[in-house]
Amino acid sequence: MRTLALATPILMLSACGNNTGLNASVSSAAAASGTTSGASTSTGTASTATTSTATTSTATTSATSTGTASGSATSSASSSPNSGASTTSSSTSGGIPDPDPSILPVISNPNHNPVLSPIEVVTVTFTGYPYTSQVQALGDYLAHSNYIAESVGEYGVGALTNTNVDTGQAAPMTATDTSIQSWISANVVPAGRLPAPASGATPLYVLYYPASTQVTNQAGGQSCVSFSGYHLENFNQLLSSVGAYYYAVISDCGTGLGDVESIALHEIAEAASDPQVINVFQNGWADRDTASPYVQSNLITEIADLCEGQYLEVDAGTALFTLQQLWSEAAALDGGAPCVPVDPLRPYYTVLPDSLKVTAAAGSSAVFHLTGWSSAPLRAWALTTSGWSPALNAFTPGTPQLGATTLSNGQTTTLTVPIPSGTASGAAAGVYIYSAIGDGTYAVVPVMAYAQ
Repeated sequence: MRTLALATPILMLSACGNNTGLNASVSSAAAASGTTSGASTSTGTASTATTSTATTSTATTSATSTGTASGSATSSASSSPNSGASTTSSSTSGGIPDPDPSILPVISNPNHNPVLSPIEVVTVTFTGYPYTSQVQALGDYLAHSNYIAESVGEYGVGALTNTNVDTGQAAPMTATDTSIQSWISANVVPAGRLPAPASGATPLYVLYYPASTQVTNQAGGQSCVSFSGYHLENFNQLLSSVGAYYYAVISDCGTGLGDVESIALHEIAEAASDPQVINVFQNGWADRDTASPYVQSNLITEIADLCEGQYLEVDAGTALFTLQQLWSEAAALDGGAPCVPVDPLRPYYTVLPDSLKVTAAAGSSAVFHLTGWSSAPLRAWALTTSGWSPALNAFTPGTPQLGATTLSNGQTTTLTVPIPSGTASGAAAGVYIYSAIGDGTYAVVPVMAYAQ
């Protein structure tokens, strides 16, 4: 699920939980690195439906990094001096040695649970939805291109088909997760407005709600306040008159078409690779290490979450789409840019802590040693932080301090997290470290400080 970040172009935080502290921090990072504010931010019909089948595409990914939904900004390849950061020499092409796998998230499907293959998308829009033609074109593009195969094929996800359905109905003013499931069931049987699950297939209904509809998700969060999109399965599959199906909710938060497109790709990819969210015994591909800060933060667990803030502007010949990149476990283990498809002009960039967890005595500080890393030479980017609380045994730290507010490939600095005197042994505090270069992209790494 994608949680909402405000103010900056193409900045949406993804998660299966809410963290309002993230919003201001990403905005601050973008502002510090020169991002303009206010443009686009990213995160269910009865007309004649058209079905697209997956074929090889001639569409190409443009060599442009996305800055807003309607424009783009290309990152220069020069580095700049960084006050407060040391200049550690680099060794590999364009940078320092490959990241240590121990500090990377690990995407796994330990129970070998099924994924959606093929992905049978049903693009659902309501009367008056401002982006109907564009999101229908997006569904058709995903069906006819190799974007999904390139991005999530390694997880066993197969080809994608798309059926476009305009309901001819006005969208509701409010919708809850329960009412959304009821609406889907009512419009499949007996109304027949939505295509029913075919034999041996399970559809993914992608419902695009306008800005006038306030959606409340299963956790009680509200659209455009705590999330911009999410995906789930219907809860009572055995009792449902429709049978099993999956659905994704895409909210329009008034931040532009580019964000709607990237939210949609985010949720489609995660629904395909990790379709069973409620049924924990059937969970698919995600970071399942409950001790990892990625999972502890309840922010970054699925394959789109891990590449939140990384986007491509895709030239499909007849249209341009703003699409999020997706985490490739194979690429990450190979030491390259982990978010795919790779942007040929904008390298992937982030910080690499020496450890995701540091323990220190109460009354002292946990010190993380950070190294800037990019997959090719890149100018310096801005660093900011914000705090988050682990679910259990949390403490409130002193204000985290960065040794430098900018960093570039191969440069090093520190993050110091004060642990108050009297903090119980084993208590933990979390900190997000944000990197933002000013073109609307960003990266986030969670770390945890423990009291000894």
